[in-house]
Amino acid sequence: MQKLISYNANDKASFSLEADIHLTGPELVLEFSLKDPQGLFELPKTTAAWSRSQVARQDGLWQATCFEAFLQPSGQAKYYEFNFALNPAWNGYEFTAYREPQPPKATADFVLKAMSWNSEQKHLIVRFENKSGATKFQAGLTAILQEKSGIKHYYAVAHKGPKPDFHLSESFILQRGS
Repeated sequence: MQKLISYNANDKASFSLEADIHLTGPELVLEFSLKDPQGLFELPKTTAAWSRSQVARQDGLWQATCFEAFLQPSGQAKYYEFNFALNPAWNGYEFTAYREPQPPKATADFVLKAMSWNSEQKHLIVRFENKSGATKFQAGLTAILQEKSGIKHYYAVAHKGPKPDFHLSESFILQRGS
């Protein structure tokens, strides 16, 4: 698992977040693990496993607690953004260049298979079928965590810009696939 870091270097948060991405053949698996000993976040209190038909596609998930992944096929300007909320909801977008087009285009290159949430371990697993044809990616794993008080934290494997901007390809530092 990769430790995600806060955009705010002075953030003395009492929680931590790790994430990782795995590619095995056509299957893409994303994992997020939150350590929240003080219970700062409103999270589901029951463990659940959802099939594709139980997870709605929804825009604007980044406005509250949202786990995210960015995938850029090696050697291409195109990239994908995935958002996950625990209500449960998700979405996936395809961009041809930095934040283009707007509004973003929903992608069909990755088909959601399932999502599961372990409430005791605060662990999210998301499974996709990769229909993109790409087998090697640069990836960025990110999250927006909103405390019950409304305070938001921006976490990523790397922050390369002057503000929290998860779309910067310079922040897609993980190499995955073959």
